Amino acid sequence: MGIRMLLRIDLRVWVYLKIMKDTMKFEGFVDKGYLRCPGIPIQDIPDDLSIEYGFQEIASKWGDEPWKFRFHDSYHNSQGEGIKIQLNSKSYFIGLRKHLSLHSPFFAWLPTDQKYLSIECDDICKLMICFQIAHGVQFSLQESTIRDTLGPAKQFQLANVTRFCERQLIEADDSSNMKENIRLACEYNLRHFYIHLIRKVKDAKSLGDIIDEESLNMMPGEILKATVAMFFHRKL
Repeated sequence: MGIRMLLRIDLRVWVYLKIMKDTMKFEGFVDKGYLRCPGIPIQDIPDDLSIEYGFQEIASKWGDEPWKFRFHDSYHNSQGEGIKIQLNSKSYFIGLRKHLSLHSPFFAWLPTDQKYLSIECDDICKLMICFQIAHGVQFSLQESTIRDTLGPAKQFQLANVTRFCERQLIEADDSSNMKENIRLACEYNLRHFYIHLIRKVKDAKSLGDIIDEESLNMMPGEILKATVAMFFHRKL
């Protein structure tokens, strides 16, 4: 089956068909403007044909960008598992509870009958990047985007997103603003990033100069242990 669709992006979709009394669901692809999916032999089509159909976008891809999951649409036949997440800006997205709970204790602990959640966030793009990463999308993020992503990752207890951002910070290896980076590591418990930073410090006095009171008050236990080891033993 090939259906012409005037789209400039590649899509993965679920195709739902009800032919007479038979229902089917299968995956299709929109590639170069065509929907490609399994076909039906012409000889199998009865004279009194009755067809109901629907499409649900699973993921989309622009050019060389990675495939991205589609969160904005309601899920067909989801048995009431969809949860609507509303932002301050009145934007929202709908996700399946079982998918969100897989990555986040925050969603796993929500009451099973809760279908709506209001959150303190103004930019749906930043939030979507966070949830895309949680579902396995591998972005190459700029440092400012990493900082924007760490906030919702902490709010929704998305440990895999936090680790992803931490790895990218280490790979960026930016030591131009040590105080700010130290504060960031303390705020979001980025232990590996913190150790990566303080290994560049020459001595305990220099470390004391870049750790301000705000960072010290925010320090999680593991980071505090690393700091003590650096001050007194010069070991990490």
